[in-house]
Amino acid sequence: MSNGRISVALALSVCVGASSSFAQTTRLEQIDQEKDTKAAQVQPETRERGDVISTTLENLFAPQPPAACVTLGDFRPGAGLAAGIAYATPVGARALWTTSTAWSINNFKLVESRLDLPPLAADRLRVSAFARWDDAPALEFFGVGNATSQDNEVSYRLETVEAGAELDGRAGRWFRYGGGAGYLSMRSTDGTGSSSISSTLMEAGAPGLGSSPAWWHTSVFAAIDSRESPGYTTSGGLYRIALHDYADPDGQFSFDRTEVDLRRFIPILHNNWIIAMQARADMTDAAPGQVIPLLHASIHRWARHDSRLRGLPVYETRTACCCAQNCGGRRPRRSTWRSSWMKARWLRARRR
Repeated sequence: MSNGRISVALALSVCVGASSSFAQTTRLEQIDQEKDTKAAQVQPETRERGDVISTTLENLFAPQPPAACVTLGDFRPGAGLAAGIAYATPVGARALWTTSTAWSINNFKLVESRLDLPPLAADRLRVSAFARWDDAPALEFFGVGNATSQDNEVSYRLETVEAGAELDGRAGRWFRYGGGAGYLSMRSTDGTGSSSISSTLMEAGAPGLGSSPAWWHTSVFAAIDSRESPGYTTSGGLYRIALHDYADPDGQFSFDRTEVDLRRFIPILHNNWIIAMQARADMTDAAPGQVIPLLHASIHRWARHDSRLRGLPVYETRTACCCAQNCGGRRPRRSTWRSSWMKARWLRARRR
């Protein structure tokens, strides 16, 4: 009797174990089948159109080196539509060498090469060396003085060769400092415009025209920069002063230049609007017994890039002290997580 019960119990345990094993096998097969079905239905993640566009533009204009990219050049006003190619390649561990060339529809040309050395002092000090050649065949000139007229417009050609080194440092959160030293050579001739400068009586009133002066250029600057970023900010300010010395080895066209740049950004109405104010002064002083050449307006980078200020037409005036003031309001771009472009930039910054 006891043996019979034992046999029945063993038989029941075998049946239960087999049933449990079968059920487990069936469940595993079901899970595998669901995985295969889900894998067959998986589609690649769809990127937002804005993210695709921003990534395409970044790969086109700012790819990771070593790579070639498209560049628009750094021409003076009057060049017109321009395009070129730049190639950047790493040098050593953290240095970067970039060479670029560009051409514009008005036949402006340039070739530039720059070597950015590895950052020093915990990334607070940057040193770079550069060499540049550019040819501007049709620059505008209206005469000397504030009473000139646009009807007197003539053109001249300017060929420039420049080489040197620059230093840019940061101390603390807001203080910036730096300087540079280099050699600058220029050659001016008749322009390719409708009326060349030598065909008019203005040549006598254009110091240095037709000559080929050269300078040893040294500069220093100091600034307090509390902006969120140089390109776009909703608050803060920039208070910068720079001193330049142009020493002519021939003793004809030596002069000094002092630049003062003051900018302030004031947010109002919960940062929905920003009041942007700027004051700029440029003071030029010739060395004793020497003159300031016409070409100094082309040397002046502010006049080259920001010359469309009210009351200061392009190359129309050349005075010992020229000042410009701008004051206006603007509404900031909205920055939300719905903007795929901002999201992509934030994610890339996080990965770095």
